Amino acid sequence: MANAWFVRQLLQDPTLESSYVKSTVAPSCFGTVHICAINTFDDGSNQPIIDEAILKEMVLALDAATSTPNVELKA
Repeated sequence: MANAWFVRQLLQDPTLESSYVKSTVAPSCFGTVHICAINTFDDGSNQPIIDEAILKEMVLALDAATSTPNVELKA
């Protein structure tokens, strides 16, 4: 399994794997309020693996209102 960027679909739950679409390029996200994209392991069927580590990083990014190496935020 390799890491990949996954972009969250509009108004979808950021904690669900089915809310994301695999991206072939790094996402362009701007803002500090909502999860835009995550960089995590691909489960082999173009879906992200949302484990405890990425969930914690998502919370940290939202709490700090700033993107992290594996979580991009948007307005």
